[in-house]
Amino acid sequence: MSKKSILLSEEVVFAVDDAEALAEKVEALRAVAEEHSLPDTTSWDAHSLWFDQIAEYISDPVFMKDRSSRFVMVNEALRNHFSVNNADPIIGKSDLELHPPEIGLKFFDEEQNLMATNEALVGHEEFVYLPDGEVQWLSTTKVPVSDRNGNIIGLFGIARDITRRKTSELLRGRQSKVLEMIAAGVPLTTVLDELLLLVEEHLRGTKASILLLEPGAKSLHHGSAPSLSKEYCSAIDGITVGQKSGSCGAAAHRGEDVIASDISNDPLWRDHKVLALAHGLKSCASTPIISPTGRILGSLAIYSDKVSTPDEVQQALTYETARIAAIAIERDLAESKIRFLAENDPLSELPNRNMLENQIQELVKADVSGTQNFSLVFVDLDKFKHVNDSLGHSAGDKVIQIVADRLVNCLRPTDFVARFGGDEFVILLKNGSTEPDKIRMVLERIQEAINEPIDLESQTFEICSSLGISLYPQDGKDAKTLLKHADHAMYEAKALGRNCYRFYSAKLAAEDAAKLTLLQEIRVGIREEQFFLEFQPQFDLLSNQMTGVEALVRWNHPTRGRVPPDKFILAAEESGLISELGNWVLLEACRQGSEWQKFARDPIVISVNVSAHQFFSGDLIDKINDALDQTGLDPRLLELELTESSIITDPDHCIQTMETLRDMGVRIALDDFGTGYSSLSTLSTFPLNKLKIDRSFIQNMDKGNRELGIARAIIALGQELEMRVIAEGVETENQMDQLKALNCNDVQGYFTGRPMHRGMIDGLLSDQYPNSLN
Repeated sequence: MSKKSILLSEEVVFAVDDAEALAEKVEALRAVAEEHSLPDTTSWDAHSLWFDQIAEYISDPVFMKDRSSRFVMVNEALRNHFSVNNADPIIGKSDLELHPPEIGLKFFDEEQNLMATNEALVGHEEFVYLPDGEVQWLSTTKVPVSDRNGNIIGLFGIARDITRRKTSELLRGRQSKVLEMIAAGVPLTTVLDELLLLVEEHLRGTKASILLLEPGAKSLHHGSAPSLSKEYCSAIDGITVGQKSGSCGAAAHRGEDVIASDISNDPLWRDHKVLALAHGLKSCASTPIISPTGRILGSLAIYSDKVSTPDEVQQALTYETARIAAIAIERDLAESKIRFLAENDPLSELPNRNMLENQIQELVKADVSGTQNFSLVFVDLDKFKHVNDSLGHSAGDKVIQIVADRLVNCLRPTDFVARFGGDEFVILLKNGSTEPDKIRMVLERIQEAINEPIDLESQTFEICSSLGISLYPQDGKDAKTLLKHADHAMYEAKALGRNCYRFYSAKLAAEDAAKLTLLQEIRVGIREEQFFLEFQPQFDLLSNQMTGVEALVRWNHPTRGRVPPDKFILAAEESGLISELGNWVLLEACRQGSEWQKFARDPIVISVNVSAHQFFSGDLIDKINDALDQTGLDPRLLELELTESSIITDPDHCIQTMETLRDMGVRIALDDFGTGYSSLSTLSTFPLNKLKIDRSFIQNMDKGNRELGIARAIIALGQELEMRVIAEGVETENQMDQLKALNCNDVQGYFTGRPMHRGMIDGLLSDQYPNSLN
């Protein structure tokens, strides 16, 4: 910047870096000087006249100092700054005598440097302390003063009060720091403490506090009060939200400011005024802390040590503080929710699987001596799917919540209950014996609690459960193993008939592991065509002609060799794989039956066993249509064998499906008849073509009249219902003769023909129909 001089008189020159920086104040001084024709002199005393005449027109502090930085002239504004009526207490003194040492020395050094370098100090920001202790910020311009010969004889200064602006800037900076703390995840208490200390720093004589309102709660609890005593904070902790619950309780209730300018006479403080006055609190201004969505998060209180009402500055600061506090509280609530969801189930509010595994691992880690023991109880609600299907998922959710509460209430406080997922819970019985006899009392209490009737949506029903138990350390020494074994034991309980409990057994687990291996091998066997069909012939007793065959699935395992059906059929049924295997059998049987129908003069019916799982799968009709379309088999030559026990589980569905099959031309046989529990009236409603007498009755016909009588009754029943009757398991000539005497229609068994491969059936057909087969 270029240096310029401004002549106020012939003797007094201001040397400044930029004359424009003095702006209107300097121009005003010059105009007044010219108007009053200041005397031509180099004496400070001579200049007092024009200084007084000029400076008194200026509302900002104006002063002149000599070469030693001593005040020689001051205006009224500066005198007011020092709270003096005249200039005598100031004139002749330096800042070293008028301000605290650190401030006075700073001013002196700056001014001496200014006069030594002849460089003006323009718009310099600095602060001083007022007599009452308040901080005042000033924007000061100090200009060297020269005599006619260019010698620096002192300085001229003018200051402007920028306290409000500077305070606002500092406040915003501190508030920005608080926001950074929020963003950085600093604990809520620390953030609120910093925020309230900032308020107290800018509002002298005040103490601030924040009370928090948790979601759904009806009382306020301590959040922050860095300057209030612990005794006072403890006394007001938990005050009720309401019209008459002090300023904070009322503000949270109304959602608006509540001002108690005089606590001693305010009815809101009737119950707490003695406490407040004892701690020097005479007034209180409370503001609700409100989230952007309008939810009340708490109350901000500004206490004063004197009877007072908030001014505009306090109100503005209070609202901004409440806004920032709302941000911090909402952030904390969101993080708390995230932490809760990371360790808890949102529906039941029980700990989740992660929390459970951590608890187990902590117990294992703490067992340094190897003497601790605990138990895991895996709880699965039986037939819970029926609740969801019949009452809806909202009702199912309610049942989960009810069961969760019952489990918590029936156990010791030291025990741990977690929701594992779906309708499964896991209970960690801490510090308890692992002796089964002692655990059984707890298990029975758990089941009794769950079995209590539930009233829901105008219905009363009961829920039962299957429990599986694993014990530490004998059943596992880590969370994963213990949970796996408890889960395995629970499935064993379900297999026993549900509504019971089962302790983990390594032997049973090994059997189940073998079963899982078998199931995987069945899947591979289907995919790699390891299965094949054998056929057992069926003969008409009167004509001795073969009228049909039953298709029987066989498995040629690549390493085990030929696996008996009783080793894999049951496993396939229990796992649901029987449908996939049954669909393959259906297609292969139809393909072979199609070949035979081309050459046999009389119809050869091919029978295929259909499991209950396959029958109720919902796509049986589609699978049959596909098989018939692909192979070209006449539907009248396909016979489906159903067990008696499978069709009585859902008679209406069975009848509908059977009638569809009958309309297609497909025949239906009832297998193992006599071993189920269907009534004659129910049986008569099914559109059946054939009854198969179970082999157990046929095998014992030689031993007594009871089985013979049963066979006679079944044959008579079949004829009465216009069905053909076939006896399976025929192994002797005597059985053949007896069945013929009873007018049985057909027979099947080792006596007439074992299950055989396709080529042997070809041979039988060739003998029965010469020249019919190539």
